[in-house]
Amino acid sequence: MKHATPVSVPRVNTRFRTKLAQVALSGAVAFSGIASADPCQNISGNFGPLQPTTCPTGFSALVCFQSDFNGATALSGVTGAVLIPGQTDSYLITAHSTIPLPGGSVNTFDVGVGTDCAGPMGPCGSANEVLTITSGTGAYSQAYGTIFLSGQYLMGIPGAYQGRICTGKKGRG
Repeated sequence: MKHATPVSVPRVNTRFRTKLAQVALSGAVAFSGIASADPCQNISGNFGPLQPTTCPTGFSALVCFQSDFNGATALSGVTGAVLIPGQTDSYLITAHSTIPLPGGSVNTFDVGVGTDCAGPMGPCGSANEVLTITSGTGAYSQAYGTIFLSGQYLMGIPGAYQGRICTGKKGRG
């Protein structure tokens, strides 16, 4: 039967161990701060009502609307409206919007459904849209996220919105 040979482990001086522990702890604290920093903010409120307006030069759309969004004027341009197969008054609507926010603005690609509509451009009794943020300006130059709209805003009645706007590089939030 073989006996284990004792191994001598050199002692690390106390000051070195203390410094090593401090470096490890400060690295862990710094890393946890980065990991927990949320570049996103939840938003919600009311907007509208939508009012027809002239599309500005360079804003490609079939028809444009403006609405009040937190005290600023948002602009939306409908780029398409298609009757949903099997329906007589429901349309799939595509659009793009520019929404001003404190410190900049976000641009979105919008997809929605209008129901109980008088025609492809409304008015519609109810609508729901998903606005996907594609770009922005100012503090929102690297923005991404999604905003949801719902209500009777295509009838000239204010609607509700909620969503999440993130800033910085995608994938960090």
